[in-house]
Amino acid sequence: GTITVKIDTSQLNESNTVVITYKAVVNATATANTAITNNVEMSYSGQDDDDEVDIYTYDFNLFKYYTEDGESVGLAGAEFQLQDDEDGNAISLVKNEDGSYRVAIAGESDTTTTIVSTTSNVNIYGLAAGTYYLVETKAPDGYNLLTDKVTVTIADAQADASAQTIEVENESGSMLPTTGGMGTTLLYAIGIILVLGAGVTLVVRRRMSAR
Repeated sequence: GTITVKIDTSQLNESNTVVITYKAVVNATATANTAITNNVEMSYSGQDDDDEVDIYTYDFNLFKYYTEDGESVGLAGAEFQLQDDEDGNAISLVKNEDGSYRVAIAGESDTTTTIVSTTSNVNIYGLAAGTYYLVETKAPDGYNLLTDKVTVTIADAQADASAQTIEVENESGSMLPTTGGMGTTLLYAIGIILVLGAGVTLVVRRRMSAR
């Protein structure tokens, strides 16, 4: 399409510089890590100029796993948010039928801020270069919640670059009763009963010996 910018030249002289900034949103069909060429043709004061620039959209893979016998085993059921700042702003995504996630376009419906892990890589695409943070909001059944944010850094890359894989290990192992929780309280109670039982047996035996 054509965009017309009207400038009041009476306010300018030959030494002035006019900067025109054009911003567009990459649509949902853009391929990650592939150059998207933007062409600009401009006519002004009887002169013609043209320019072109390559822009990119990026992706990464999320692999949630635990280690068993020295091997990495994919762990399904963990839920993550992808945040674009340290203040916790979650990015809206659209989940595709193949289990991948695309950054949502403004005004799009049926969006989510939750990424669910599978036993293999989960692809997230449509991202600009920058720093992002993965925050685990729900752990798989039987596992502890990851407490630290995982930093994802996407740098400007060349065309056809491979997506990086962010591997998130479950370091906590199986879920154990939390200190002060019901599981631990029951253990304490059983221990006290055992000790009291031993005490009663000891007293009875001493009394019997005295007789």
